[in-house]
Amino acid sequence: MTGARGHPPALMMRFLTLRMCVEEDIMARDRGERQRNMPGPEADRPLRMVPDVGEHADAGGVLRKYVDPGATLVRASTARKAIDSFMAARSGDLNTGSIDLREVESTEGAATLRVRFQQFHNDIPVVGATVQAVADVKQASVIQVDHTGEMDVADAPDPGDARTVADVLKVALAPFKKDFETADVTRDQLVYLRDTDRPSLPGSDYPSASVALLKKGRKPDGALHLVHDLVVETTGPIEHFRVVVDAIAGTLLWVELVGKYVTATLKVFSPDPVTESNDSTLHAGSGVAKLNGFRHDVQAEVAPASGGMFRLDGEWFRCNDWDSPTFGPLPPCRGRGRTRIQRLRLLPTRPQHRLKAARDGT
Repeated sequence: MTGARGHPPALMMRFLTLRMCVEEDIMARDRGERQRNMPGPEADRPLRMVPDVGEHADAGGVLRKYVDPGATLVRASTARKAIDSFMAARSGDLNTGSIDLREVESTEGAATLRVRFQQFHNDIPVVGATVQAVADVKQASVIQVDHTGEMDVADAPDPGDARTVADVLKVALAPFKKDFETADVTRDQLVYLRDTDRPSLPGSDYPSASVALLKKGRKPDGALHLVHDLVVETTGPIEHFRVVVDAIAGTLLWVELVGKYVTATLKVFSPDPVTESNDSTLHAGSGVAKLNGFRHDVQAEVAPASGGMFRLDGEWFRCNDWDSPTFGPLPPCRGRGRTRIQRLRLLPTRPQHRLKAARDGT
């Protein structure tokens, strides 16, 4: 009996098996070559998969986001040169040739160099319109670029038609007449701003800013406005607000609280691990694996303002102003000797444990 083309079945099976092995070997070599052609920052470490890796363009084809956490694609002799090379080579994709882009900030840390370019129009900054590039210092390679520039500024108002800050002062300060003793403008900047959204509102009134106050203004219309971006300082109570007024129409766009109010969830021992567990062997050196299970979540708050100052105060912590110490620092430890402070131990809070410690002379 013979198989296809007269070959014995056993021979055909050996041929197919050999062919499959050869194909698998070729595929394995191909995968290995592809991996070697795109090494990671360190040869013995694989690349990490990060969400949004790659290039992302908008509907008009403008490159809006570039992410290469492996630092493998755009390299140079220095991180600064890598960013400069990227901005020059990809200017067409970024469409930066059609806008006035100026470098306004460069910050180098231990691991990264960050450069921020601000968009201007008619020599006036456009709020939120930037290109920010980040390079890995060690690898001298660009790892991320974010582009939020305004490509279409055809609807930008003429700065020659703008009102002065004195002309919009009444509108800017009107929201604060009722609930504050005084209100004054401490900063004014004339800027372009695309009116697309509003600052988020709190669920309830802040100690120095009601929800009704922060709702003042008008709905966004999506247009590019020329605005006076103001900071207003109030007293009675003291607070700082960002107030945005249309410099052409003289109308209030919105009010935003500059100060940020926060609450914190603390993890505390209540009353303490020894009392809660009835285990007198627990101590400060028992380790987090044993002690963390006795922590409880509690909500901490910021105390109301007093004299224009806010303090961390309340049931779970209290701030006190102490006098400067009248004694110098403790001498350093030498040999086997220990200072009095170092011999102190935390005592359990249960009364019977305190009494036992006192009898033991500790």
